[in-house]
Amino acid sequence: MEGAGPGSLGRVVLVPFMMLAVGITVRVVTASMNGQQRELEDKERLLNTIVETVGVGVVVVDKDGHDVLMNRQQRKNHHVAMPEDVDDPTEAQLLLFGPDKETPVPVGERPVGRAGAGESFSDYLMWIGKEADRCAVSASARTMTDEAGNFAGSVIAFSDVSDLVSALAAKDDFVSNVSHEFRTPLTSILGYLDLAVEDGDQMPLPVVHYLDVARRNTERLLRLVSDLLATTSNSMTLDVEPTDIAALIENCLSSAQVRAEDAGIRLINEAEADVRAEVDPLRIGQVLDNLLSNAIKYSPGGGTVTVRAWTAGGKVLLRVSDTGMGMDQADQAGVFTKFFRADSVRNTTIPGVGLGLLITKTIVDRHGGSIELESFPGVGTSFTLTLPCETGKKAGGEYATATARHPQ
Repeated sequence: MEGAGPGSLGRVVLVPFMMLAVGITVRVVTASMNGQQRELEDKERLLNTIVETVGVGVVVVDKDGHDVLMNRQQRKNHHVAMPEDVDDPTEAQLLLFGPDKETPVPVGERPVGRAGAGESFSDYLMWIGKEADRCAVSASARTMTDEAGNFAGSVIAFSDVSDLVSALAAKDDFVSNVSHEFRTPLTSILGYLDLAVEDGDQMPLPVVHYLDVARRNTERLLRLVSDLLATTSNSMTLDVEPTDIAALIENCLSSAQVRAEDAGIRLINEAEADVRAEVDPLRIGQVLDNLLSNAIKYSPGGGTVTVRAWTAGGKVLLRVSDTGMGMDQADQAGVFTKFFRADSVRNTTIPGVGLGLLITKTIVDRHGGSIELESFPGVGTSFTLTLPCETGKKAGGEYATATARHPQ
């Protein structure tokens, strides 16, 4: 062939092979992409099956708050929460009520709206539906982020906890009824023991001692019954009045003095003078007694217990600090729950049933105040209360206790 050289001949020969190689490559890539697509589709079907199977309602919303996914269980929940005569209700129209089963949940506090705004939360209790078939639901939400770390949406889970709430209510009713039944005979027994001890000069000394032991233990049992009633009752009444907090602290320290002496603990009063608060003095006295009792009880090696009181920002702050055993983070998370006792003391001889701090928090909450905990194992524990106040001035000093067994 005229003009044809080795180079052109090579190109003619190579072109089919190149086309074949390109074809094979395309085929391999296509097969790989198809395989990946099938794998993704299989995973998506598996995920959808799991989401549709679980007995928890699941909703996924995008960054604009629009529903992306709603599983079968949540569609049932949605149907229960639908008002009558509204085929496609908005989130604001759904029948959602607070823990009292009566107060509608405000629009800004509804779980889907909060999650759509980027908020994460856990165990948000509410009731849904019409009064006849209203059920309790616990909602939790977690946010999602994109590759840049920006908010991309949220996943909200709704769990039906109606049976659990009913069981807890039945338990509280049982405890309350039994406690009421115990309280009357215990009060009668304590009254007769008091009369017997008052006439002790006519009895042998050992009998007087036995009666006194029986009286102390009856008083302890009566306090336990009262504590049980306080934790199950929703009708705790407060007799609020202007109260001299410094004087209240002095009285509580005086009551705790004997126990502190027995434990070799020094009590220190650093309360400002003339601190006054709008509180129920008996209830706040109960709070201080509980905190002082715990501080002494959980300082088995001696040390100090310090009570402070001061004013700041229109509030009264009370702090009870000890240098005792302290608690780790896991124990701190449960201190205000019923019948809680830390693992470090559960198997010790330190007495208690785990109600004092729950009652303390209940009283503080009823006053519109707050209580905070700070604790470190082997270092000590501090409880800080914040309450409505009037005025306060600086003062203070050490509260005298015996120190023979715990020199300073």
